[in-house]
Amino acid sequence: VGDVYSLKELLEAALVESNNDAARVLASSIGERAFVQNMNMAATAFSLRDTKLYSGDGTEQILSDTVVENTSTPTAIAHLIVSLYKTSPELLKVTTMPAVLVSDVTGTRTFTAYSTNKLIERFSQEYTLLGAKTGTSDIERKHLVVLFQDFRGDAFVVSILQSKDNFSDMATVLDAVTSYQKDLYEQKS
Repeated sequence: VGDVYSLKELLEAALVESNNDAARVLASSIGERAFVQNMNMAATAFSLRDTKLYSGDGTEQILSDTVVENTSTPTAIAHLIVSLYKTSPELLKVTTMPAVLVSDVTGTRTFTAYSTNKLIERFSQEYTLLGAKTGTSDIERKHLVVLFQDFRGDAFVVSILQSKDNFSDMATVLDAVTSYQKDLYEQKS
């Protein structure tokens, strides 16, 4: 209470650390209801079918005595990250950072926001991470989307929703892509 952060600092905390407090402050700048309406309009503008958003921070909400939560599909999430890469690559680049230093506008209160993505280091050798985002609905439903590029410049996007172990599931997919790419490259050589 009383601390003032810039939009950039709040976005970085929300994107890198999945900091719900930062997301709530961002939403409160125009009001939660208006913020969510804007999110749904953006989802429509990005043609994200089967996407319905109820909260600015991704947590469950109660609407007319019914618990509701943000919903989407793996295809829509994949489409979103590719669209963000095309329209706002600098914003998406923040999601590839293992940590960011977040400071209030006076510079006196700082904290380090650490990435929740356990696979960031994996992208230092053969693949370049272009963007990624984790999410959790509950302990049994974890989400992860990654956009990456191989050494030839081919881009790939993988989205996993409602996983018990999103990082293990993503590692399995990445291993399969790596193996396939190596086999394909060797066949062409």
